[in-house]
Amino acid sequence: MDELLNQVYHEIIYNLLIHPPNQALNVLKTHAQVVDDDFLQVLRQTVTTLKERNCEEDASFLNNLVQKVEESGGFSTLFAKISPPQKAETPEKKAASQQQKPATTQTPSPEKQSAAEQLYNQGTQQFQANQYTAAFQSWQQALQLYREVENRRGEVNCLGKLGNVYQSLGQYQQAIACHQQALGIARNIKYRQAEANALSSLGHVCYSIGQYDQAISGYQQALSIAQTIKYRVGEANTLGNLGNVYYVLGQLEDAVKNYQQALVIAQELNYRFGAVNFLNNLGNVYASLEQYEQAIAYVDQALTLARTLNYRFGEAYFLSNIGKIYLAKKEPEQARVYFEQYLELIANIESPQMEANALHHLGNTYQIMGDSKLAIANYQKSLELHRQTQNPQGEAMTLNRLGQIYQECKQTDTAIQALLDCLKIATPKALPTECLNAGHHLGDLGLSTYNWQLSRQGYEQAIEAIEHICTGISPLEIRSKIAKESETIYPKLVQACINLEDKEKAFEFVERWRCQQRLELTDSSRFPSGEIQQHLKKYERFQQQIHALHLRRESDEMKQLTTAGVRLNSSATFKTESEILETLETERQKVWEEIYSLDPVVAEQLQINPLGLEQIQGLIYDEKTAILSFYSSEENTYIFGIGKDKIWLHCCEGESRETLQNWIGDSWIKTHQKSLREWRNQMIQFLSELSRRLKFSQLISDHLLDCNELIIIPHLNLYHIPFAALPIQIEDKVSYLCDRFSIRVISSCQILNYNQQQKSEISSYSMGILEDTTGDIVLSHYEGQKLAEVYQVSEERYLAGETAMVSQFEGLIKEIQLLYLGSSLSFTSEVEAEEQLQFVDGKLSIVQLLKTGLFKALELCLPYLKIEDKSLSFSEFNLRVFNLFLERDTQRIIYPLWSLEDIATSLLMWFYYQNLQQQNSSGEALRLAQIQLRSLTGQELEQKYKPELQAYLKAQQESKNQQKINDQRTLLAWKCQQDYPFESPYYWANFIVYGG
Repeated sequence: MDELLNQVYHEIIYNLLIHPPNQALNVLKTHAQVVDDDFLQVLRQTVTTLKERNCEEDASFLNNLVQKVEESGGFSTLFAKISPPQKAETPEKKAASQQQKPATTQTPSPEKQSAAEQLYNQGTQQFQANQYTAAFQSWQQALQLYREVENRRGEVNCLGKLGNVYQSLGQYQQAIACHQQALGIARNIKYRQAEANALSSLGHVCYSIGQYDQAISGYQQALSIAQTIKYRVGEANTLGNLGNVYYVLGQLEDAVKNYQQALVIAQELNYRFGAVNFLNNLGNVYASLEQYEQAIAYVDQALTLARTLNYRFGEAYFLSNIGKIYLAKKEPEQARVYFEQYLELIANIESPQMEANALHHLGNTYQIMGDSKLAIANYQKSLELHRQTQNPQGEAMTLNRLGQIYQECKQTDTAIQALLDCLKIATPKALPTECLNAGHHLGDLGLSTYNWQLSRQGYEQAIEAIEHICTGISPLEIRSKIAKESETIYPKLVQACINLEDKEKAFEFVERWRCQQRLELTDSSRFPSGEIQQHLKKYERFQQQIHALHLRRESDEMKQLTTAGVRLNSSATFKTESEILETLETERQKVWEEIYSLDPVVAEQLQINPLGLEQIQGLIYDEKTAILSFYSSEENTYIFGIGKDKIWLHCCEGESRETLQNWIGDSWIKTHQKSLREWRNQMIQFLSELSRRLKFSQLISDHLLDCNELIIIPHLNLYHIPFAALPIQIEDKVSYLCDRFSIRVISSCQILNYNQQQKSEISSYSMGILEDTTGDIVLSHYEGQKLAEVYQVSEERYLAGETAMVSQFEGLIKEIQLLYLGSSLSFTSEVEAEEQLQFVDGKLSIVQLLKTGLFKALELCLPYLKIEDKSLSFSEFNLRVFNLFLERDTQRIIYPLWSLEDIATSLLMWFYYQNLQQQNSSGEALRLAQIQLRSLTGQELEQKYKPELQAYLKAQQESKNQQKINDQRTLLAWKCQQDYPFESPYYWANFIVYGG
């Protein structure tokens, strides 16, 4: 039964009691569209309650009314007796009406009808006592009897009840089936009110599983019927339900609009039980908007009305709600007043479950106020009541809070025990939010007491909860919250493993963290279509059901106590829900495995699937190759070295995340943004200092002397560093990292796995080059020519920028395996911007090219990438770009790891260090170049580079575009470095332009 409809029944009973007895039938007739078999059952229960409270007079009056209805054969017969006589039918109409009536094959059995009603009422009582199986059986038997006596309305009512059982147990598909059957019968017998109720029930189920569009559709259809048949109470309730959906969706203006419309109707009808809920809901919306005064005003009106109605549970809830608003308003003293009133009221009602919740709220309040003694006292009383009422969720929540407050009070052993007890109940699957919270605090306790094993135990459970809560299709607000938690917990877990000298597990959790980062950045709207879409929809449905069940477990006490009359926090319900969750997760995992078989890239954007150490080592070609995975913790920076059959850990002591990463941010990234000249001038000094701080020379001497290839995985700001340029000193010889090693930079071993899988399928690279198609990048021609020379690219596969045509490009990418794209691409934080390539005869959209599959099985080199949205960190940008291309079946992405406001950065670093490597910077060629350069004066240098210098000075005089000035200076620098490769090319450009 709809909770608001239940409140309508009680309001009708209230009106019966306050009106003279001779007006009782008129009161009932006024609500003829509402009173039904369910109402009669509520009436009977009220008689029993009044007798227990010694209200004999009221109980006798209502009991007589019940008997009168039963003797009359139901409300409709009773109303017919007091209705004015109808005109006699003409013989023709009578004959026609008889022809329309279906032939009766059997006479309804009064005994079966009575037995059906008894079973129906018995099922209601069992359902309210959480005896779901018994209730289900009673209603099934009643349904069978109603069908035998052809009582279609009874059949509809039973189907609705069975649907409620399925929904309460989380078996949503069965619930939908029951409500759809009820809907079909209601339409067939033109029982419009039941039709509206069935549509609302379908809306409730869809709402519960997060299918909000379908919920809105169901509610809107129910609303239309309610308005057509002037079922005003149903209209108000349905508007309230629509408001609930919009509230959850964050569409707060729509929520307010629907709640206010519902409130107006409720007030017009004097439907006070509806009004009290709509007022409270409006308060919740304004609290979400942080308009606390208005929120309190609305809930206070609800509180006043609840007291007028003697609606004790509502009064208790509204007192609690106002207390929570004052806590959000940071006024704990005022909150305490309301929570104490709440506790006093609940004690009189004798509801131990709500009393436990009231004590919990008081514990929270005293903790915020800094009174740990009173906080603990209230939590302990709450814990005792939760255990008495067998409420495992409440027990876990209270143990969690006790563990935290004992931790604050330095009662370490007591805190640890409370948190361990909490985690016995709050497992990652059963109560992931509580598990995350408790595991985090337990890990912190282990860290603070140097108990690394305990620390690892707590953080591992927290990480499992994070990975359980968050998938690539979870709502964005959930993933954002999880991102903040994971940024804190993963590093602590890695540190705990390092302290335990378990470098293998430490490295695996670093990679697991990188997989989590990639998942957080996933945009499910970009998933491919086709066969995989059906599997994705199926996966999403399971995830929605799991998420909805967890949300219900985390809902406030009023929802737990009164939704559909079910005590949702009972031990039996908790166990049943846990079994349902286990089943849903098993089915979801089967679907994920089907998706993985179709597309591993998409599958691993749905849930964490990290590689183990052995799998990662299997990606390494031979003993000459090593992975260097960087990781900065709160204390040090670590470099995990992974060889074909070994793993080692290189520690840069004192280079904490704050120390090293902030230094890179200030000295390298911010300087680059603020002053290119300063950044260029300090480049060599900075890179030398970074190499020293990372102890690269020692790393090579200790572990890498036999290696010739490095696969580097940066961390945080290290993504901006050109590792090839790092100076190293081995056996008193100074060189650069690229002198000794071939270097690849990649974002994670997961991405490396995709690349390795593809690489094994490609026997040799077939390369194509597209110069800059706009003419904006000065050095694109020089760069393309150099690549064509080195890789022997034929003229047919070299498109010369501004003269290239769309048809040539489309033909090219069908023939090659590696494309060097010399045009600048700009991306926003959404990544999938409509970035277009300009050709002499038209434009091509990068996104459309991806969607058409033209980049499938292609490797891309993208040297000129720009981040337009500065709020996006470069590591996030890195992963998003990988996702964008890889999910469209692009084989591999190669690009420099920094954003290029200065278009020359990647080019110069590439040529400069390529040249150093070719000439051997420690050899005779470099020494001769140094002697030659020192022999030249500033005037001779100016003469040598006169054309380039004149172009630069002309650009300075004539152009207002700073980028073009920079481009000309870049061209001058590039010319210089071809002759004098042992210094930063910009050093010599500055020497020529500014006279040194």
